[in-house]
Amino acid sequence: MPFPAICLALTIVTSILVALRLLPLGLEDWVWKYSNVSLWDRAWLPAAVFLLLAALLKTVTARLDKMSRRDEVVVVVMLVVFACALQFSTAYLGKGGFQDAVLATVMPHVSGYHAAAYNVSDARLFLAHYADYIAQINMRSSLMHVAQHPPGPVLYYWSHDQFF
Repeated sequence: MPFPAICLALTIVTSILVALRLLPLGLEDWVWKYSNVSLWDRAWLPAAVFLLLAALLKTVTARLDKMSRRDEVVVVVMLVVFACALQFSTAYLGKGGFQDAVLATVMPHVSGYHAAAYNVSDARLFLAHYADYIAQINMRSSLMHVAQHPPGPVLYYWSHDQFF
């Protein structure tokens, strides 16, 4: 079985387990409760984006050897667009819909990730001491949200800071 098919199968199985609420959301210290809100009426959007992304990946992997440099650039741009679309379409499932994803991305005071990322000078050191870092966060500060999640979102904004 080819690797993309294995990835697709695992993604579908995981999605079904989450949809049926049979899989815990998170690991150890970071386990979230399932929402009581019914999301089935909104599930069509992320499902459609996922299927389009899967179709693109299937098409690209079949033609990878025959692609020109220009085609490769177009595919990378399309993958970035689909990655953003997938992120926003899954945000649509939440109570706040799309605006929650936008607010968390562009407004530093909404989530605290920007502020936390601004103070990270070395990603490896940050990761090595993340447990100590979140333990000392004042739960009444704007960084409270950061203390309730794994380090990924902080590193996401840190990578933006490094790029710009």
